[in-house]
Formats: sequence, C-alpha cells, structure tokens
Amino acid sequence: MSPLPHAIRLVQGNVSFLSTPPFEASRRYAQKYNCDLAVPNSVGVGNVLAFTRLVDDFAHSAGRRLNVLTAPIRPSVGIVENEEAYPAWAHNPYIREIRNADEIDPAIMVEINAEMDNCCQYSHVIENVCGEYGLRPRFLRPSIHLSQREMAWALDILEQYPRPIIAIHPYSTTAPREGHPWHRERWLQLAGALSERGTVLEIHKHGLENRGLPTLRIPTTLRQMFALIWASDIFVG
Repeated sequence: MSPLPHAIRLVQGNVSFLSTPPFEASRRYAQKYNCDLAVPNSVGVGNVLAFTRLVDDFAHSAGRRLNVLTAPIRPSVGIVENEEAYPAWAHNPYIREIRNADEIDPAIMVEINAEMDNCCQYSHVIENVCGEYGLRPRFLRPSIHLSQREMAWALDILEQYPRPIIAIHPYSTTAPREGHPWHRERWLQLAGALSERGTVLEIHKHGLENRGLPTLRIPTTLRQMFALIWASDIFVG
C-alpha cells in the first residue's frame, strides 16, 4: 500500500487531515464549558447547516435539550444587514442555551472551524458528521425550525406568483468558477426551461450573489431565505 499523502494520516481508523481525531477540539471545548456539543460558525452557511442534524439527533438520542457552544455566524461570503446572530439555530426546541464562544475566547472558534474538514469526505455530508458522534441521522437533510410567523411571511410573499414555485440555488462556497458550464451557462438554460413550468425563485445572498439569471429574486435574510425554500414546491441546488 502506498503511503498516505502529506498532511493526511490515519487516526483511530479514520482518515484525518489534522494530527488529532475528528472533532477532538470540539469535544474538549464542549466539556470544558459544560456544553453538550460545540459546532462551527464560519466558512460557509452550508457547513453550519450540516451540523443542525447532529444537534437535533443528539438531543433526541439523549432525551433532553442541549447546551451548545458556538458563536454568531461568520460565513466567508459575509452577512447582510439585520442578519440574526444564530440563523441556523433560532426557534430550535432541542437547544436549551447557546453559549457564545467568542465572549469566552475568540481562539476557540478558530480551532472548532478548522476541524470541519478533519473528517473523511466531509463536504457537508450529514452522515459523516453524525457518525463521528455515534449517531445515525434520522434524515439526510438540514434541520431548520421555522416559526409560524416566518412560514406565514413566505406564503404571503409568494402568493402572487404562479405555482409551482421552483427554488434554485446556483451558489455555494465550492460552486464551479467562471469558465465552467455550471457557473452560469447551464443555470441559464435550466432557469429558462423551468420558467415554462412555473415560477423560478432564485435563492441567493442579497447584494452578494447575482449571475443575471431570468428568475424571481427577493432580498432576504438567511431566516427569510430558509422560509422561502420551505414555501416552495421544488428545490434545485
């Protein structure tokens, strides 16, 4: 067998990219500050959403609500004005308390965020995240808890548009760059074809993402974005 590439090593049977087992620092900080879990807040929104399933299923398995160590969201693409500090965790009945790691020591989240890729084939895979904590996820999708007010808002916003509402999200931290067909060309073709069947709603970060597609674009915060996806009929990402 050929040696593992530089900076990649086997730790307890798993492939790791750091010298420590997956989520070792996260577990250590959670225990130190009397929390059940420590979860990331940075890099990409999708990375944070991958941990929502872990929180829900960990609490469901434990049979109680959790104390969670994290910090206000800081995705690499930035945040819009009036964004909530914890948009992925708002209204989550499984969370008893969120403890702000930045108020304890800003260095904590640097370590916790660095561990996101210290899990073989992480890439937002919910199964791998939950598996490191001995859990089998009940669903292979993020867990977002919307309030009745948020859901009503989304339905009211979309009621003037013909159904089905087809939500598309052509952006991500790891999306194809310029020159790749799926940077704009294929999304342009897809949006044109889908518009013949219903209303194409483009899910995007307001003021930060725009590829000039023939879609319905609604300025939103992250929570409003989640609500619009919930109120749509189909989602293509």
